[in-house]
Amino acid sequence: MNVLRIAKKGISYLKHYGLKDFVVRLEEKRDEAAMPYESWYESHKVSETVLKQQQVEVQFWENRPKISIVTPLYHTPEGFLREMIASVRAQSYGNWELCLADGSGDKSLERTVWEASDGDVRIRYQNLGENRGIAGNTNAAIEMATGDWISFLDHDDMLSPDALFEAAKKITKEKADEPLDLIYTDEDKIDTEGKRHFSPHFKPDWNPDLLCSNNYITHFLLVRKSLAEKVGTVKATFDGAQDHDYILRCTEMAEHIAHIPKILYHWRCHAASTAENPLSKQYAVDAGVRAVSEHFKRIGVNALVQPTKDMGFYRTTYPLEEHPLVSVIVTGDETDGRRLLKKTDYRELEFLSEQEKESVKGTYLLFVDNSLEPEEADWLEKMLGICMRPDVGVVGAKILTATGRIFHAGMVTGTGKQSIADNVFHGMKGSHSGYMHRASLQMNYSAVNGCCLLIKKSVYDDCSYGIKDGLSPAAGALDLCLKVREQKNLVVYEPGAVLRMKDRKAEKRWNPETAWSKKDRDYLKLRWKSVIEKPDACYNPNFGTDRAGYSLAE
Repeated sequence: MNVLRIAKKGISYLKHYGLKDFVVRLEEKRDEAAMPYESWYESHKVSETVLKQQQVEVQFWENRPKISIVTPLYHTPEGFLREMIASVRAQSYGNWELCLADGSGDKSLERTVWEASDGDVRIRYQNLGENRGIAGNTNAAIEMATGDWISFLDHDDMLSPDALFEAAKKITKEKADEPLDLIYTDEDKIDTEGKRHFSPHFKPDWNPDLLCSNNYITHFLLVRKSLAEKVGTVKATFDGAQDHDYILRCTEMAEHIAHIPKILYHWRCHAASTAENPLSKQYAVDAGVRAVSEHFKRIGVNALVQPTKDMGFYRTTYPLEEHPLVSVIVTGDETDGRRLLKKTDYRELEFLSEQEKESVKGTYLLFVDNSLEPEEADWLEKMLGICMRPDVGVVGAKILTATGRIFHAGMVTGTGKQSIADNVFHGMKGSHSGYMHRASLQMNYSAVNGCCLLIKKSVYDDCSYGIKDGLSPAAGALDLCLKVREQKNLVVYEPGAVLRMKDRKAEKRWNPETAWSKKDRDYLKLRWKSVIEKPDACYNPNFGTDRAGYSLAE
């Protein structure tokens, strides 16, 4: 990247974010650059020995699904096209076809395709004679597909040589009563030369609220052919976010979604790509807002979707169509919750102590520490709007320390010094959004901290009246959240509800390192052994477990 382009890009970002947020983004970019990913990638990428072993292993499989890779072409630079085709031909799994639909409008790419194919009959090419747009060209490639699965590969990107093997292996291991419908993998970015790897995207398992906040799935995506036929075509009305719309429609119909936590897709960054400069495609942002909005309409949820300053990331609010009574269970040094009313617009409330929680009248329960002070008065409406969704059981807030650092932005299991659970992004600057903006995005977690936890009364009752007797409030809240997830209800982190702790005592009451007794730890390790001893589905096994800070494991 030359100096002039860097300068223009910097000015563009400064105008977009404003000085204060621009400085924050620079700090976060510096932190991202400090991630030792290049060396990590080199030590974790598949070796030639393993690739040969995979080729042998495949010969013993009873089922070898055919994977159709669909790729729309449009004036693709010759070098990029050759590298893309070479990455497919280098796959250790051989039962595939590459369907190339060329919308360039001329024959400039045809010779390059045949030369790069070198007689490989698995590579199929169609000259469309005209540009049908990204959606139309993609649909043409899909129509060429004859495989059991449809996968998507951009014309200038590359696959890891074990990508199809890992996907096919996942398919062959599916349970007969739980057939997979959709599979996605982790990904990273590569430079123009295709040599430097950076900005890895380590994804959680299926996370519906995160998908509405950002198209985190993107690449590498595989869809069972029968599901693709039900979903229909890629829609040109969402060009720029056509993949987000398509994925949302797929997930609405899919019963079983799998994630492979390995870097198997390399997204190329060059001057014209969205990966390099997301601000260059405002139309894509607008299309993304419409895609998520239409998703909520299809599933019957009243929601308002708005773009954030971070391009490709969205915020959803859920207008309250009714105002149910919320029973507020106040914890902490004092159990008088009236100070909360000073910065709380919502008024359908009753205040109770922990000892009175079994006599609540509300249809929702709010457990909140008395030391917390809301940053904005609509915090409870934001949490309640999410909690009123039929698929949601628990909602948690973003909690800051008295000094403005993040205390809580969700919880993941199997992490922390006790290897039980840990607050996500604990200690990070409150102005920072963290890895892939996760601290500022609505998403699903295994648990939220009990210092501010909203739950449906019906869900609370279904969990044997919620918090187990004999546990500390902090340990009891974790136990409650895991019970809620066990019953297939979602736990949602709401970053729009921000509350600040006013003293250090509250931090000790709710920090897993200091709040849990030996009795708490023994119970949690025994009751949730099967949960905490395996990777958290809302995190990624490539991250370290010492702290839930989205940093690479050693």
